[in-house]
Amino acid sequence: MVDGERRFPCFIRVGVFKNQNSVEPVPNAEVTVLTREINNTNGYEFYGYGNKYVGFTKTLTGDDGMACAPTFCFYEALIFVSNGGERLTFASNRTEFLPKDYFYIAQTRNEEVAFGPRYMGTMFGKRGPVYREMNKDECEKSTTTNSWYFRFVYLSVPERIYPVENRTHQPLSWYKYPSKSPNFAVCFLKVTINTNQNNIVLNATSYDSKSNQPYGYSISGPKADPDSADTSVRAACIEYRCSTSDPVRVDVRINPSICTYSSSKRELRVTHTDTSFQVLIKQGDLYGPANGIYVANGVDSARTLAKNWCIAGSSYYGTSFHANPSKQPLITYNCEVFPPDVG
Repeated sequence: MVDGERRFPCFIRVGVFKNQNSVEPVPNAEVTVLTREINNTNGYEFYGYGNKYVGFTKTLTGDDGMACAPTFCFYEALIFVSNGGERLTFASNRTEFLPKDYFYIAQTRNEEVAFGPRYMGTMFGKRGPVYREMNKDECEKSTTTNSWYFRFVYLSVPERIYPVENRTHQPLSWYKYPSKSPNFAVCFLKVTINTNQNNIVLNATSYDSKSNQPYGYSISGPKADPDSADTSVRAACIEYRCSTSDPVRVDVRINPSICTYSSSKRELRVTHTDTSFQVLIKQGDLYGPANGIYVANGVDSARTLAKNWCIAGSSYYGTSFHANPSKQPLITYNCEVFPPDVG
């Protein structure tokens, strides 16, 4: 009994892997489950909109990339996975890991899953993804082939930023203003890449165009629409150092791949080869989604907002977020990975 109510502990089976098609596990990823009351409005149950939190748990994946995350049955569970500070994506376009017509709601760029945990026994010859407290041992011993589970993956290489200066108000600060300032700004540019490869890396270095000194660099990779079965059209949203009084030059390299330049926005000063490009961005120029540039400022959530705009290809996507890799990029490439060395 908790707060005068009877609770029924149970466990959710979650698996974390390197990419959508990979069986290579991600150990030590953090699986968080927020437990909250189900929103019962007019006798109907609404998942994804629970309005009273009961608690949360954090569980690390094992060497096999799997975790049994505790929660309460007959409540609502909101699951998300992070590793190294980056959220992973729920593989909603892969139907073989959950029973047919299993009900859940994917939200927040498919990084979160809300559903009502219920122990259902065996479905279509497999157990899971929910286990009762007495069946915890079975949950922990189950495999990817004999059980149902929620699958989270990297859509590309992990994203990282490596600033020269972490402090604000310095000549080479990555962010000139602190996040609480109304002048705080975060900037992304979008690169569409047509490819079926999962290990393509974009390395983008931001420079003060006058002194030629670097502000730092960021690493990103092209991601497909997680809701689409077509994974050949992908986009990388690359964070760069926003321009202030001096223009910022962004140099981007694409590795390890054989690419062919396709197109870019004529309005911007873009020079390119088949494996790299350079763009000069000035403060005050009328950049925006039409030019593949996405900027948000003045709020704590500016980075999330700018990145969402970049992923969607629009500064307005209403209440329903949808990734669109081919919409409004700065530049487009067709890429394949270098063939392996022989001999």
